[in-house]
Amino acid sequence: MPRLAISPKQIAHAIPPDFGVEVMGSNLLVPQDLAIALDRLSVRTAEDFISYLHTFPGTVAALLNWSLGDVIDARSSLISRLHGVVDESILAPPQAPQRAYGARFPSRR
Repeated sequence: MPRLAISPKQIAHAIPPDFGVEVMGSNLLVPQDLAIALDRLSVRTAEDFISYLHTFPGTVAALLNWSLGDVIDARSSLISRLHGVVDESILAPPQAPQRAYGARFPSRR
């Protein structure tokens, strides 16, 4: 699948809880404030944006002055819009395994 380049559209601000994105050809059109924020983060494609939203949703919330819940809701909406357009492994990355540290309980004999 070709990567979708992020481009600004005429709308000035994204309004929670939706990023207000559109897929047009090989571009993901985003509101201007979001385009500026993503440019500061060096996020240039839709695939990078989704990955960043999975890893650092709090950073996006801080840049847009949104709540973390609004960003997570907007991420869900964005993912549903990009099904069939972006590789599914990017839309639903595998969860990190739970790690256990420390000593085990001693065996009772």
